[in-house]
Amino acid sequence: MRLGAAFWDGAPTGDPQRTIDRLGEIGIKGAWLNYTSEEGWPEEEVESCLAAFDAAGVFVGAIACLHFQLLSHADPAVRQRGVEAVTRCIRHSSVMRAHCISIHWRPGGAEDWWSEECFNRIVRSSEPVFVEAERVGIDIGFHSHPLCPWDSPAQHRRLADEVKSPRCKVLLDPVNMMTARATKTSTDFLNQMFDLIGDIVAGAHAKDVQLDESHWVVKVDEVPPGAGTMDYETFLRRLGELDPELVLTIEHLRDVGVAGTNASPVYVTYGDTFWEFRRARMFIQEVAGRVGVEAA
Repeated sequence: MRLGAAFWDGAPTGDPQRTIDRLGEIGIKGAWLNYTSEEGWPEEEVESCLAAFDAAGVFVGAIACLHFQLLSHADPAVRQRGVEAVTRCIRHSSVMRAHCISIHWRPGGAEDWWSEECFNRIVRSSEPVFVEAERVGIDIGFHSHPLCPWDSPAQHRRLADEVKSPRCKVLLDPVNMMTARATKTSTDFLNQMFDLIGDIVAGAHAKDVQLDESHWVVKVDEVPPGAGTMDYETFLRRLGELDPELVLTIEHLRDVGVAGTNASPVYVTYGDTFWEFRRARMFIQEVAGRVGVEAA
């Protein structure tokens, strides 16, 4: 598998050298980009970014499309706007030779994103999106998250089965699907997850999990890779059985910490972001070596 890194600014295409320099400090070559504007990127910006990445040997592991939620909207005009935005993202992702597109969900508003109506609208309205993805030959991975319709391995399986496109995949983030029980039984959870959806994984995220038992209602906290209880040997071994070009992206280590914003009560400061990224990269490579998996 290949390694990548996701920065909180989304690695803007207008400043590719900054991304190249930061990846160089960490010691990996995979970049994660955010597609933040519905209108997309200026064509000349895409071309100059791609040229800079190619010259530096940097590849695009995934491009995060932040507009897919529009396809769940009750208003057909808004859904059409979403289709157009995601289609532009597909085209630009193909030009950038991204390994896959990651579908991110932005919770908010009155929409009940766990309702059957919402789920069915997504399946119906995504048809032209997958026609385009199949045409250009790029996978669309739905990013696992607890606050969206694909909040569990079973929901990912259902989505892929109902969309019925070979390009409908999973951007696998096991931490985002872990319950309190799963944090204590992560080996079983991971094996069940890969058994159910391993065949549709387009990429994955590297982070870790810790159960905070200091509350009557427990909470699950995200922590850097190797600092929690997730069984990384099983995680990397099962990933290693998949596509060797799959990209494992280290994420959520920001310039001054991890896990939320400065205002968050669970905000943690690690001080040196690049030291933490390098530590995470070395941890992943060390565990991967133990289980006979290449991670570079």
